[in-house]
Amino acid sequence: MKILHLDDSPEDLEIVQDRLVGVFPGCELTSVLGQTEFKRALDEGGYDLVLSDYHIPGFNDLDALRMAQEVCPGVPFIFCSGTIGEDKAIEAMREGATDYVLKQRLDRLVPAVGRALKESEERRKRREVEEAFQKIQATLREQNEILTRARDSIIILDLEDRVKFWNEGAAQLLGWKAAEVVNRVPEGILESDTRDQKGEIKSRLLSEGGWSGPLRLTHRDGRTVFVEARVSVVRNERGEPQARLVILTDVTEKKALEEQLFRAQRLESLGLLASGISHDLNNILAPILMAAPLLRKQESDAGHLRLIDSLERSAARGADMVQQILAFARGVSGEPQLIQLKHVIRDLLKLAYSTFPQSIKVQEDIGELWPVRANPTQMHQLLLNLCVNARDAMPAGGTLRLSAENKLIDVVQAGAIRGGRTGPHVVIEVADTGTGIPPQILERIWEPFFTTKGESKGTGLGLSTVRGIVENHHGFIELRSEAGKGTSFRIYLPADEALIAESASRHPFEAPRGQNEVVLIVDDDPTIRELLGATLTDHGYRVLLARDATEAIEHASHARDIACVITDFGMPEIDGLTLLRVLKRLLPAAKLILVSGHADPSEAQREGGGLIACFVAKPFRPEVLLGTIRRVLSVTSA
Repeated sequence: MKILHLDDSPEDLEIVQDRLVGVFPGCELTSVLGQTEFKRALDEGGYDLVLSDYHIPGFNDLDALRMAQEVCPGVPFIFCSGTIGEDKAIEAMREGATDYVLKQRLDRLVPAVGRALKESEERRKRREVEEAFQKIQATLREQNEILTRARDSIIILDLEDRVKFWNEGAAQLLGWKAAEVVNRVPEGILESDTRDQKGEIKSRLLSEGGWSGPLRLTHRDGRTVFVEARVSVVRNERGEPQARLVILTDVTEKKALEEQLFRAQRLESLGLLASGISHDLNNILAPILMAAPLLRKQESDAGHLRLIDSLERSAARGADMVQQILAFARGVSGEPQLIQLKHVIRDLLKLAYSTFPQSIKVQEDIGELWPVRANPTQMHQLLLNLCVNARDAMPAGGTLRLSAENKLIDVVQAGAIRGGRTGPHVVIEVADTGTGIPPQILERIWEPFFTTKGESKGTGLGLSTVRGIVENHHGFIELRSEAGKGTSFRIYLPADEALIAESASRHPFEAPRGQNEVVLIVDDDPTIRELLGATLTDHGYRVLLARDATEAIEHASHARDIACVITDFGMPEIDGLTLLRVLKRLLPAAKLILVSGHADPSEAQREGGGLIACFVAKPFRPEVLLGTIRRVLSVTSA
């Protein structure tokens, strides 16, 4: 970018140069003090902008402007003066000056320069478009094939809004062939559904000769099409308006991707919020789960014991809900694990019973299922997407049926289903009695962003996500649908009859007792600290309690027989991991256990670098922690 600056004050030239070069690093600024140098510089040419003081010795007030207009017409000209008055400024603008800036308000200089350069560039582009169109008009027959096959939609309208040219790009974008619209006024085809834009476009065409911006149009089949539009007035050799050139670029998919990105960012924010809240909720639930066994030992009344059982079950359900929220917040990354799908399905059923309209009857048929190796969060998302689609397909009510069964798929059965595989599978069916899927769009429902739902009711990503999850788990899908009667999705996920789900192996057991070992408990929550101490004391351990890192280090300095340290991760001033690093130096033989209601176990283990013997997520049942302590101490003694 080259700027020519005329001013008889070297100090002002230096100040302006510093301002412009600081903002426009690539700026090349030529400073001249008088008429001779100014004329020589103009003759050399190549400048993008001219700055000039208003009163220059040897010049009348507007001589510099007129000289610049004569030598380099079209180059923006800005007066930068400390003496120009309002009347003179208005006169200068009438004579063709682009703008004026008072030296007392040099903060306006950079915006004025930027605006002038931008407007100059826009004018240059409009001139190029107009010149290009004039050449196209002169050689229309030779260039018609190029325009017709252009990917962008190119449309030419005469001054009465009749279509004179309509290329293949426009036909593909809007669904109307050229023969159907040429020489006709395309009412409703090129009109944006935002009515205010029509007036704005006409106003800008009249005042500036061009307009560009986003439009939302409607395809012939009713679909919404988002485009970036450029509209220019085409003039003849005499400068008279002759036609309008409209260029439309399809940005529908780009806009859908942007919306998906914004949605992902909102979900990320919700995930961060959920992670923070889960820490507090886990600290609330942890004392309830730890206190219940202690209360049960002190109570013999059957009614009171039932209340304690109810309390413990409710706290456990709350803890499970927090873990589900955390799993969702952390995303769906990670290795698949052995799960029982009936638990995931029943979670979805609870959601459907509590949130779906009462006009929708929910039925279930879930038997004992083989275990599958899958990501539980992805399984939850898969079923949720299918259930929500089924709900939306029954606006007037109907029946939603979830069923699951074990099935051994043979060669014949696998061959009858696209992508089918042989072997043992768990088959989940989500069926509805809704509107069904029309045959003509049955093959398109798996396409990303394809949706038949109205505006703001769907992204078109639900079924494509379902298909992706199923394929990632080496499964396949069977779809049956009849318009007006309903739809059934059958999801086949590979299973192994020999495997036993971890969740099915939970049996009541007697919590292991300690052997008089010393355990240091560090937690800033007094309720959790006291309950942990009482639980461990009740099970044969000697306990030391610390409310922060300082007390923990003091205990470790005096009690060198500490066999195990249990510390919370999130504590004020010094966090649990930092504390464990210090304690490891003081107590090299002690086993270190980190507990947290917030941290990701894999992340904690990774940051611990082998320092942590075990990580336990809050809230936990006493037997879980007692079993963990006994296990790590057994390894030590071995």
